[in-house]
Amino acid sequence: VRTLLGKETSCVGRERELGLLDATLSECVSDGVARAVVITAPSGTGKSRLRYEMMRRVKEKIPDALVVMGRGDPWLTGGPYAILAQAIRRAAGVKDGESDAGRASTLQAMVNRHVGPADRERVSVFLGEMTGVPVPHPHLIESAKAEPSLMASQTRRAFEDWLLAECRARPVILVLDDLQWGDAATTRLIDSTLAKLEEFPLFVLALGRPELATRFPGLWSERGAQPVPLGPLSRKASERLAREVLGQEASPEISDRIARLAGGNAFYLEELLRSAA
Repeated sequence: VRTLLGKETSCVGRERELGLLDATLSECVSDGVARAVVITAPSGTGKSRLRYEMMRRVKEKIPDALVVMGRGDPWLTGGPYAILAQAIRRAAGVKDGESDAGRASTLQAMVNRHVGPADRERVSVFLGEMTGVPVPHPHLIESAKAEPSLMASQTRRAFEDWLLAECRARPVILVLDDLQWGDAATTRLIDSTLAKLEEFPLFVLALGRPELATRFPGLWSERGAQPVPLGPLSRKASERLAREVLGQEASPEISDRIARLAGGNAFYLEELLRSAA
């Protein structure tokens, strides 16, 4: 539960964006189609809270959905598939510090859950290469590594086949946070996956700072991705949160002053409320 000063707070001022996300996800599940939404906003505007609210609703409404979540890292910018590798390891339950054999076994267990027997070895091996989890089957890897284009196509195929198998079993929500620190290989792979799985329940939610639009212009536009720039919180929404958190201590004058000083920035607003308290 998200709290501020020990109190559970509601998500204020984002009803329109949450409504759009809800409607898009419902379409994915009910119609069995792949959809993508790209949310951009400056730091502190409330992307993380919006993501949290969306994931909370997913757990309530679609408890059996598979959530695959990765986050960009400024230190890994440019590394191929860095966000996806992190997301897949997390989805599989691969833990740092495990032996190579233990990590490979964990990854294979995830693949074996829904991928057909004929494809399990191939998908495990190339997902392992993608995620840095070595799965011992050198005869599959050596020839691919000798030819970069073959390696790239086999990696793409393994990822798509794994997600396809998961989507056949249940809805899949793929969340890529701080995608402005992602890489072109990741965005291209998601593009091809949205195309291949266009008739399966796959919901891609990407979040990033405004520079995301500069790094990857027209991101997944050919797949119908919906761009959603997140504006500042309204004055009324900021005042509503102030009254919710400060209770009787929040006179109209205090609420108004806090809302004006925050300037629609959710992070500043929370810090000002802590200071006022």
